[in-house]
Amino acid sequence: MGSQARRCAGHLASHCRRLIDLIKPDRHLIEVPDQPGRFRLVREMGCTEKEFLYWMPGALGTDAFEKVEGEIRLEQSRLQIRIRFQTLEPRRIALVSIPRLLITFEFETPDVQDIGVFLKRFDAYTRRGGG
Repeated sequence: MGSQARRCAGHLASHCRRLIDLIKPDRHLIEVPDQPGRFRLVREMGCTEKEFLYWMPGALGTDAFEKVEGEIRLEQSRLQIRIRFQTLEPRRIALVSIPRLLITFEFETPDVQDIGVFLKRFDAYTRRGGG
């Protein structure tokens, strides 16, 4: 074999574990009591309502969603999603002012993995970072 690394089943298994971790749902996701298959997730995002709505077609993977005052509804195969958003007071740090939205996701699905797949795309599209 020489300089080539040997493959073994353990490497593949550990790699598969990492792939599963990629689609795990958010750790703050909670199941709604007495309503099996319904989940809720609450987040705060540092953006304006206009920015948030601008990102939605890319973050949701479609522009075929219903927008009602302060709410977005979307149905993707077995996953029904309702996203409510509410403007909060800006966060002020010295002279810097950061706009804030309170985002509440409500999911209905028989498989929690569907939520993980959805959130992975949503987060990849909406999270901004520096560096």
